[in-house]
Amino acid sequence: MNRLDSAEEDRLRAEFLTAMLAAEEIFGSHAFRKYRRNQQRKSPINTALFEAVAVNLAGLGDDDREALRRIDVLDAFAELMEDAEFERAISVGTGDARKVRKRFDAVRELFQEALSEARWAAER
Repeated sequence: MNRLDSAEEDRLRAEFLTAMLAAEEIFGSHAFRKYRRNQQRKSPINTALFEAVAVNLAGLGDDDREALRRIDVLDAFAELMEDAEFERAISVGTGDARKVRKRFDAVRELFQEALSEARWAAER
């Protein structure tokens, strides 16, 4: 980060803010938190989820982020939380390279599947 010029810093800052706003609009009060179906109380923010969700949201285009804002991904997210391997990837030994890949890949797949289903439904 110390070697970035101001234009690159500004670009990264904008991507970060865009991802944070999208996360709030998509997940509401459950952004970056472990979530179970119909859960009312908020879990603590989970750093591993924060990384995976933020990076994946920042990597999407504006149209895809906008589409995710319009669809309900909480049920799919709750289903992902039931995956024991994913749960371990965000809870225990989170610095392990395999677990990092698992959670980043799982969140990317969650978003891509939700977007594919939304496109399919729009075509019908």
